[in-house]
Amino acid sequence: MNPFQSAFQRLKQVDSQYQAIRVLLEDRIDAGLAESAERDAERDLERTYAMRLLAECEGALTDLAPSLSVPITFDTRSGLHSKIHRIAAGMMMDPRLITQVDQKLRLLRNDLLHGRVAPFEFNELYILGKQFLRNCH
Repeated sequence: MNPFQSAFQRLKQVDSQYQAIRVLLEDRIDAGLAESAERDAERDLERTYAMRLLAECEGALTDLAPSLSVPITFDTRSGLHSKIHRIAAGMMMDPRLITQVDQKLRLLRNDLLHGRVAPFEFNELYILGKQFLRNCH
């Protein structure tokens, strides 16, 4: 599988797992079968899977960067901000997309890592990550 297909597959896998677990937990809660731990898990599910999605997105950027038309490599200290902006500059992406990805993905990741409550929609993150990857060639 090429790095571009792999990048999309990584995001799709997290989305599929999130959707499946969400449905299972909601069904158990609606049926009155959920244990206390399952109800707690349901409350934290979107946050947990958003973190996984953001981690996979960053990993996908790292993996596909050397295969871009203008190859890029990152050192171990390169953060998500650096990866987003270096790839975007090499691909001459729309500045509005770069700003949106930087604000939504990177800043949300920082908020989640530091335990701050930040409003977000999992599906919006998923679509934004895919949109950024589509603009990489």
